[in-house]
Amino acid sequence: RLRSIPFSTCFLARCMPTSWWELVCILTTIILVPLAARFVNGVTELCASSSPSMFGRADADTQRYRDGYPGKKDDPEADLNYRFYSGQMKMPGYPEYIDDIHREWFGDWDRLESAHDYIQWLFPIREMSMFNSRTQELQLHEAQRIRGDPQLQNRVRKSYQLLLHFYGMEMKDETTGELQRHKDYLEPYENLNYSMHNHLRITRILKHLGEVGLEHYKKPFIMHILKEIYENGELGHCKNSCLNYWAAVLRNPSDVAEVEGYVKDRSASAS
Repeated sequence: RLRSIPFSTCFLARCMPTSWWELVCILTTIILVPLAARFVNGVTELCASSSPSMFGRADADTQRYRDGYPGKKDDPEADLNYRFYSGQMKMPGYPEYIDDIHREWFGDWDRLESAHDYIQWLFPIREMSMFNSRTQELQLHEAQRIRGDPQLQNRVRKSYQLLLHFYGMEMKDETTGELQRHKDYLEPYENLNYSMHNHLRITRILKHLGEVGLEHYKKPFIMHILKEIYENGELGHCKNSCLNYWAAVLRNPSDVAEVEGYVKDRSASAS
């Protein structure tokens, strides 16, 4: 079902641009973003030994996130993300409401790979997307309403589970966020291992979880990836992204300490 070569062709066939701007966004996503991600991963690998922090935590983007975006003001009139998550509006550009997406897109790996304008709606963050001008930055008042509404929290979990399945994983425990492989993990793992734009998506997903009251889901995801790398020989190409970006969005110091301790122990035993 999931193939590494025709994704870009599939995307163009399904989502023909309607303007020059959309064409630029498509070409940037397909060509430039993966190349840039590979370059960044190469640089961070070269710099890892001299970096004062194992996780590259001096990175300006993740530092700003961890600090809660100092100086960023909330717009009380902006509420598109809340309206989408509360089922009051369809996802722009699509005929589905959020519950329809959770139901109809689950397991449609080709669609989840080839479409590039849904991830910003399912996982809004307090940063404007460079690739989807229809989206809105997540506002503090929206995040607070999502955190305080059990129905919306459940929808966030379903969004997360939708992408986890696409990445070859599933929740073993919804309370703790512990993950495991699902039975058809091989193709999704292969895709995740080499699809750098999905690494960028995961950074967004983890940031979103932290904004809407699910910070405790981050560490289990990161630990699952690290154990697959260090103990099972899987997802090796995810290592740089995991250490330099995904782990860098952890906000809980005890989570950082646990992840860092695990990596140090594994690195020491391998040397």
